[in-house]
Amino acid sequence: MTNGIDVKSLMKEYERLYGFNETRIEESLERITSALHCMPVDRPPVAQVSQTILFPRHEVFHSKEKNLIFQLANINLTLEHDTDYVPYLDPFEGVTVLSEAFGCRVEVPENGDPFIRKPLVGDDPEDVYRLKKPRMDSEVYKKALETLGYFEKKTGGKIPVGATDPQGPLSVASLIWNNQDFIEACVLHKKEAHHLLGMVTDAFIEFYSIQYDTLKNPAYP
Repeated sequence: MTNGIDVKSLMKEYERLYGFNETRIEESLERITSALHCMPVDRPPVAQVSQTILFPRHEVFHSKEKNLIFQLANINLTLEHDTDYVPYLDPFEGVTVLSEAFGCRVEVPENGDPFIRKPLVGDDPEDVYRLKKPRMDSEVYKKALETLGYFEKKTGGKIPVGATDPQGPLSVASLIWNNQDFIEACVLHKKEAHHLLGMVTDAFIEFYSIQYDTLKNPAYP
């Protein structure tokens, strides 16, 4: 229990709200899936997501329990509104998760999100050739997978769990390589920029793949 709120009571409320909204959720899921695949829909899906603040922001990144409680509280609050929202757990580890796996030093400021303290590549494009793709047994990957398992275990698999969002390859590359220098390199040092983007893309695919191999009830199969 944290701040008088616990996963068990939040799950009980979720089950009540889900039962009340079950037909709407099924229709919304079909509508969203059809829209995603460019198929005809009766109307564009509209999802309004509500959020509450239960803990200082930085604490969510240091506690799986608080992360889950935060997610469940937001899901329940959102289900009180009539939108196309389809509930799922979003085990967010910060936009830095993949760049951290590459070796970037990450800090979590008080009341803030993780950020890269110092990029691995600066004004020397040749630095990209010293980088190595994260190992599949990376501690960063292990932590992300532990969070996925924790979410599924504590909720009994009743709520689909999404993969933690590693951003996109371009975004990750601009964290690994000092942003301004990386943008310039896309014009002035295309070979090195392409090398980094290729390596990041491979890691991106691998990271997503191991997450979906782990999840028993993934939000986006």
